[in-house]
Amino acid sequence: MRYLIPLFLFFLSETLFAQSEGQIEKQVVYFTKNNGDTIEIKAQTTAFSDTALITVLYVKNKNHKKLQQFKILFSSPLEVSIASFDNKKGINIVYDPAVRNGNSFLYLFNEAKNILQEVKGFRELGMISSIEYKSHKYFYSYVSCGCADECWISKLFTIKHYKIYTLEKLSCDCTSLISTYNKISVASSCETFDNKQKFENIAQYWKTVIEKGL
Repeated sequence: MRYLIPLFLFFLSETLFAQSEGQIEKQVVYFTKNNGDTIEIKAQTTAFSDTALITVLYVKNKNHKKLQQFKILFSSPLEVSIASFDNKKGINIVYDPAVRNGNSFLYLFNEAKNILQEVKGFRELGMISSIEYKSHKYFYSYVSCGCADECWISKLFTIKHYKIYTLEKLSCDCTSLISTYNKISVASSCETFDNKQKFENIAQYWKTVIEKGL
C-alpha cells in the first residue's frame, strides 16, 4: 500500500504537467492603419505544439473580414505585441527568450497587399534597442556569439522592403574590437566595452555615431 501513494502522486504530477504543456493560449491585438482602418490579429496555439496560428482580420462596424492566416513558431508562454518601425506597424512574436540566436519574429503590415509580411533577418539580430535623435528613432541590436558573452555583435540597422539593412556594425571576436564606422576612433581591445557598463557603453557609442552622421 505504501508504494501506491507515491505511484499515484507521480501519475498525478505527470498528468498535470501534460495538461499544462498542452494548454491552448490565445491573444488578440489591434492596430490602426495609416488610413484609419482597424486591423485585428488573433494568435492561438495548438496543444502539444510549438506553433501558433495567426489570423489577420479587417474590422469595420463590428464586421470582420479575414485577410490572412499562417502558422509561426513561438516560445511558451505565447507573447504577441504590437511593433512599429519607420511608420510601418505590425507584430513581434517571441521565440527563444534566451536571445542566443535572436528573440522574436517581426511581421510588418504591407498596406498595399493587406497582409503581414515577415522582415527577413530580424530574428537573428537578438535584442533590439532604440535611440531618439532629432525626432527620428534609430534602432540597434545586440547578440552574443560565445566566449561567455565576450563575443558579440551590435548593428545599427534600418528596414527596407521587409529586409534588414545594416548601416554600421560594432563587434568583438572575444579579444579584438571591430568597427565599420571610420569617423570615430575606438580602442582595439574589447575591454572598453566588456565591463559592468557594457550595454550603456554600446548605447553611447551608437548615439555618438548618429550625432556624427552616417
